[in-house]
Amino acid sequence: MDDDAPLSALKAKPKFDDDAPLAALCKKPAPKAPAPAKKPSAPPGEKKAPSAAGTTASAKLPIKAAQPAGAKKRAGSSSSSSSGSSSSSSSNSAAKRRTKAARLKKGASTATVGGEDNDENYMPKRGGRTPKESVVAELLCRWWYVLPDWPPKDPEFYEAELTKQNYRRVDINNWEWVPEVDDRGRKKVYELQQYRGVYRDSLGGEVDLRPRDSCPCQNNLMKKDLPDLYQMLVAAYENQVKDIENSPYSATANARHKIEIMGQLARVREKAQQVAQMGSWNKKK
Repeated sequence: MDDDAPLSALKAKPKFDDDAPLAALCKKPAPKAPAPAKKPSAPPGEKKAPSAAGTTASAKLPIKAAQPAGAKKRAGSSSSSSSGSSSSSSSNSAAKRRTKAARLKKGASTATVGGEDNDENYMPKRGGRTPKESVVAELLCRWWYVLPDWPPKDPEFYEAELTKQNYRRVDINNWEWVPEVDDRGRKKVYELQQYRGVYRDSLGGEVDLRPRDSCPCQNNLMKKDLPDLYQMLVAAYENQVKDIENSPYSATANARHKIEIMGQLARVREKAQQVAQMGSWNKKK
């Protein structure tokens, strides 16, 4: 080493052990890479413009959010469940369509409850009724114009029925202070205010004393002959026309309603005459 070398060069001289090979002593150290040149810093108050390379890289490579572990499994399970539910819903809808088609062939249409087809409860088509069923349905819409009041308003009728069934009527206000059975062995019941002829006993059981044979229902009206049903329907329309005068609505509305009912009355009268002629013709035969 030269005598004029600085002391820093002496310190940077590598130290070798006595056991180091000669090749290591002759080997020159690798030259150091030059340090990169520093970019001039932007003056204070100015923002640094993003580099073109950074913008293109960020545009080409969108950042993806890290998915938690098991996300793929959940996606697969949801797809399988959705496919299973879709297949089951399609099978259910296909079954409903087949059921609906079968009933339509028989002359019945399914009724919709809540916007969906209800396979258990369905109403028959109007055209599927027999002539007698059509008259009964029309008569049940205005039976109070031709038939007596039902249930009966006579309290003696219910007292007699209670005695037959070994019951006695008790006022609800005195219910707690009246014994369950009186000296004649009759159990106590109280009448329901909203249903005339219906009672409750101490156990909450229902005691219905309304007469079944005079009930204005389809079963009882279907037992009558068709000419009699038409005569009852004519009388019901005639009494309905008379009752329009007692309506609390305006005169214009009542007049319009009266015209409609008169048209129905003319139609029913014509039908009643045809049925009566057919009945007389069948008797002659």
